[in-house]
Amino acid sequence: GAEIDAAHLIAEAHMRGLQAMAEAGSGVPPATLVKIQRDCAYIGRLCQNAVGRLVEALGAGGLSDDNDVQMNQADLKGVCAHLTMGWDANGAPYGKHLMGV
Repeated sequence: GAEIDAAHLIAEAHMRGLQAMAEAGSGVPPATLVKIQRDCAYIGRLCQNAVGRLVEALGAGGLSDDNDVQMNQADLKGVCAHLTMGWDANGAPYGKHLMGV
């Protein structure tokens, strides 16, 4: 639950920031964009960790195609496998930005 709450707080903070930029009529600075991209990938990791713990808690009894937890884990893994959600694909540009590369 803590990981899901943390993911939610990160997403909400970015949404508030983007809303404020939109209301001010300003664009999204490149530094903010790479941070949002990094954080979106991190949100995916937090959610995968949380669902992974549920899967482990179910044990072998939860290994069926009609189990909602299993299906949600498969869906989440698919979403997080997309390039826009990949940790390396989004963490590296943020690191380069911080280093001025």
